[in-house]
Amino acid sequence: MKVYMLQHSYEYEIYEGIKETNAKFIGIYSSLQNAEEAKERFKNKKGFNRFPEACFLISEHILDENHWFDGFISLKKEKGRKKYDIPKKIGKEKKLNEKYNKVAVKGVLKDKVVYYLEHSYEYEISELDIKIDSIKFIGIYSSKVKAEEIRDQIKIKFGFNKFSEDCFCIDRYYLDKDYKGWTEGFITWDGETDSWIE
Repeated sequence: MKVYMLQHSYEYEIYEGIKETNAKFIGIYSSLQNAEEAKERFKNKKGFNRFPEACFLISEHILDENHWFDGFISLKKEKGRKKYDIPKKIGKEKKLNEKYNKVAVKGVLKDKVVYYLEHSYEYEISELDIKIDSIKFIGIYSSKVKAEEIRDQIKIKFGFNKFSEDCFCIDRYYLDKDYKGWTEGFITWDGETDSWIE
């Protein structure tokens, strides 16, 4: 069963040449059409209307498919100014997914609820006194039990095993229902002018 995740994402510079991504999760939808309709509902709301429509990202996912299953390694760029996490075994993920993908029976979900699993941690660029978030999307699952099972399998994998279990987050969402946190839009605080950007 395929589901469609809608996010709003844009990059901004936090220091010379160092960019951070600001992403807002909007919802998970049972069809591309429903995700497109949600985008239409949000694109003219306060905050969202200050960005090009291309900042709305719709991604297709297979329910109960796993990402980052083999763990990850971290690479640092020159002078330690940027850090990148990459999958430990590139190209092996599809085979692993085949083993663990147990899609909801006949594509029917109980109460149309899905569970979103991610891993996130914060790291510091000490010489610049900047903290940056690193977030890995693990998957969308048909049950909380399935999400917890996958979390427990990957938390011992290389890379993930350096972090506490608190770095994993499982959130429950209703399919085809906008996430209430952004339904009114948003405003941004401008640190340079100490004022709200409407």
